[in-house]
Amino acid sequence: MDDETKVSDRLAYFMDFLRGAEQQYNIASQDAQQACAETGDILHEIELADHTPEEYISLCGTLREVRQRRRRAKDLYSALWPVVTWLNDNRKTVQGLEKLLGDVRKAERAQESRYYTPRTNILAEEREAP
Repeated sequence: MDDETKVSDRLAYFMDFLRGAEQQYNIASQDAQQACAETGDILHEIELADHTPEEYISLCGTLREVRQRRRRAKDLYSALWPVVTWLNDNRKTVQGLEKLLGDVRKAERAQESRYYTPRTNILAEEREAP
């Protein structure tokens, strides 16, 4: 992020990550379980049914795709596990970060609409001077 990015945008980006981590974790877990069930179905099909060589090749290709999808899901699942664990252990901290984000946004709004009221007549006198 560059220097022009607001503090609130940076904090919001992090908070969005935290909010989405648990959901992504659960989806990845479900995807891995689904892929495991699909793997079992394919393996039972190979074990129990007779097929042509072309059908076996097709089943092997499908098995490869399912296993790769399972691996991606497990990789995401394992990468998000520490984040989700931290979230569960630090709910009050996350709530504090939410409040912090609100406070930062409030300060930024105040800065956007600020104006200055002169305390002296020096500017008026300067404008009137020849």
